[in-house]
Amino acid sequence: MSVPFSTYQPAPTHLTVDRHGLLIVAGAASLSLFATLFLLLYVTVLSIVSKQKPGCTWASARLVFMQTSFGPIFLNLVFADMLLAIGLMHNFINFNERGAVTASITCTSQGVLIQLADVASALLNLLIAIETFIILSNGPMLSWYTQFSTVGIWMLSCCFAVLGFLSFSSLELHSFYNWNGAWCWISPDYLTYQITFHNVWIWLAATGLIALYGTLFSRIRTHYKGEGHILRRSSIVLPPSSPSTISSLSGSQSNTSKASKRQRVGSKGLRVVARTMLVYPISFVAYSIPLTVISLIENYRRSTLSPVVALVLSTLFALRGAIDVLAFGMTRNVFILRTPAAPAYDEEQLTPTSPHSIRNQGRFPWILTNLKI
Repeated sequence: MSVPFSTYQPAPTHLTVDRHGLLIVAGAASLSLFATLFLLLYVTVLSIVSKQKPGCTWASARLVFMQTSFGPIFLNLVFADMLLAIGLMHNFINFNERGAVTASITCTSQGVLIQLADVASALLNLLIAIETFIILSNGPMLSWYTQFSTVGIWMLSCCFAVLGFLSFSSLELHSFYNWNGAWCWISPDYLTYQITFHNVWIWLAATGLIALYGTLFSRIRTHYKGEGHILRRSSIVLPPSSPSTISSLSGSQSNTSKASKRQRVGSKGLRVVARTMLVYPISFVAYSIPLTVISLIENYRRSTLSPVVALVLSTLFALRGAIDVLAFGMTRNVFILRTPAAPAYDEEQLTPTSPHSIRNQGRFPWILTNLKI
C-alpha cells in the first residue's frame, strides 16, 4: 500500500534540518545562478555586437573560444550548472516552511534537478578534458563526436534522474527523492542507487580529469618544453615577450635566431598552459569529491561526521556554477583581462587575429582557444 506524499512523514534520522544552513546553501546557489545567467547574456551580447560590427575586435576576440568545438560543450556545461543552482535554490522554499517538506512535489523537483544537473555537469567537464587531450595529442577534430557525446550525456543524465523516481515512488517507504542533509536528493534508504546513479559517474569524471589534465601538464612541461610553435594548431594565446627580449631578437634574421625566438616565446607560453591544465581538475575535485565521500559515509553510518564541514562542502558545491564560469572564462579568454600582443616578427604566429582568419590555417582550427592565466 502506497502512502500519499501529503500525509507521510518519515521517522527522524541524523539528517536534521539546519535552517541557517539552508539559507547559506541557497545564497551560494544564487551566486552560481547569477554567474551562469551573466555568462549566457554576455555571450549573447558579444554575438550581436560581432554580427552588427564585423570589425569589432573587442567582441570577436572574446568569441573565439565559443566558436570552437568546445563552445557548445561549455554552453551545455553552463546550462547544467544553472539547473543545479535552480535546484539548490529550492532551499529558500524549505526555509520558509521551517524545514524540508519530505515526500512532496518541491522535494521531488529539487532532487530531480540536482541529480540531473550534477551528473550532466560532471560528464560535460570530462568531455571537455577528453577533447582537449585529443587535440593537444595531435589527434583529429571530430565535431560529430562531440555533438553525439553531448546528446548522449543529457540522455543518460535524464534516465538516472527519472528512473529511480518512476520505479520507487509508489513503495511504502518514503519517496525516492527525500531530505538528505542539506537538500532533497536520493533517499538514504536507496544507498545502492546513490552509488550507481550518481557517485560512480562523479568519481569517473574526477579520475578522468586528473589523468588527462595531469598527463597534459607533464607532457607540456617536459616533452614539448621550448616548442611553443607546436601549439599553433590549437591557437593558444601565449604571454607576450618582454620588450628587451623582443628588441634583442628582432635584430637577427638568421634561421637560428628565428628558431630561438620561437623557442623563447613558446617556452614561456607552455609554462602558462601547463599551469592552466591544473585549474580544471583541482576545481572539480574540490567542489565534488569531498562532499560525495562524506555524504556516502554519513548515509551508510546514519550519523553526521561534522555539521560544520558538511555545511562548508555543501556551500562549495552550490558555488560550482560560479567556479566553472570563472575557471573557463578566465583561462579561455571569454573574459579578457589582458590581450597579449601578437609578435609581428614571428612567422609562426600563435594567436589568430580574427575567428575568420583561423578557418584557413589547416587541419586543426582554433580548438583550445586563448588559454591564459
